[in-house]
Parts: sequence; structure tokens; C-alpha cells
Amino acid sequence: MSIYEFHNLRRVYAIVELEKEERSLLDFLLSLDDGELKAALERVFGRLKAVKYGKGAYVSDSRVAFFYAEVELEDFSLYSLEVYPQALTLVADSSFSDLYAKARRLVELPKAR
Repeated sequence: MSIYEFHNLRRVYAIVELEKEERSLLDFLLSLDDGELKAALERVFGRLKAVKYGKGAYVSDSRVAFFYAEVELEDFSLYSLEVYPQALTLVADSSFSDLYAKARRLVELPKAR
């Protein structure tokens, strides 16, 4: 896991390379309906004010399945999430420790089902 914090920009970036046993995360997220997705994201982030998400593909030299979500919490903090078959990224206006904890909970979601 790599996490970068830029103090003057108030942004923290996490890049997580998924281990083989964690690679079910994308399929798990793609399989959820709206209510299930909201419940799963609340287990990771806490009480949500709003969520927007998309499912599709990243197309370059090859086509890769992809999940995107932007989460706004009750305290107006924002999180952006991209999940690919072997990695995920999180961007937030929080802190290193907060993003680390949320990334760990996110990777654990399929096991908690």
C-alpha cells in the first residue's frame, strides 16, 4: 500500500495492490444493488450523506473491468474510490491514518458478506 499526503492541498491518496485472496473485491462491488452498495460503503466510511457510483470498463491497450464511487459523509468529507481487478485507489480530504483504516475495511468487505 502506498499513501501520499499533500498538506497544502488537503488531499490524501492511497494506492492498494490487492493480494490474490483480496481480488474478489471488484466482483463483490459489481454484484451489489443500490441498497446493498450503500450498506457496504457505510461499513467502510460511516454514515453517508450521498454516494454516486459507476460500473464499467477502463479501455486502453486492453479492457479492464472497473468500479468508481464518490462518497460524501454527513460531516461533508469526500472520498473517491476506484477499484480494478488487482488494485484500488482512494482519494480523500482526510488524513493518512483515516485513509489507511478505510482502505483496510474496504479490502475486507467481501469477507464480511
